[in-house]
Amino acid sequence: LARYLSSPIVRLQRASRALAAGALDTRVGGPFNRRKDEVGILARDFDSMASRVQALVDDKDTLLRDVSHELRSPLARIRVALALAQRKANAASQQDLTRIEQETERLDVLVGQILTLARLRSPLTGQREPLDLNELLREIIANAKFESPAVAIELDADEVAQIRGDRSELASAIENVIRNALRHAGQ
Repeated sequence: LARYLSSPIVRLQRASRALAAGALDTRVGGPFNRRKDEVGILARDFDSMASRVQALVDDKDTLLRDVSHELRSPLARIRVALALAQRKANAASQQDLTRIEQETERLDVLVGQILTLARLRSPLTGQREPLDLNELLREIIANAKFESPAVAIELDADEVAQIRGDRSELASAIENVIRNALRHAGQ
């Protein structure tokens, strides 16, 4: 009788501690959540709460990642516009443009940190789908050529490269590598 009464409480206690420690996929599960008494109701409520917390955290992480990723494109366009303005500007304006460039770099670093945080906090459960890597690379290179028209960027791929992976995550990783390469190409 003591085991019958204490076993579900111990299981709920372990599940609560695991959830509090960040294991958001923790559930009490059966057979305790199938019980018809107060312990069963509590187990079902715990599982429902854990599912809701996990969904909220996942949604927050997705929002962070998506917003951060979407901020990269306007930042790149600001850099292009800034470079054009620096070419046309007189000496009096250069100091202001240099300040804008520094602030743009700071914003880019912050966006990168947010992206890193979102990646570290989210589990590796992306949509794995068949992808044409060459097509993805062509799209990314087209964007990079727009952002850095003075730099020659080419894709030399004769063979079809079919892979399975998360398109958005792969695109983000490849874009980061190309942006870093472009940023340091002139140095």
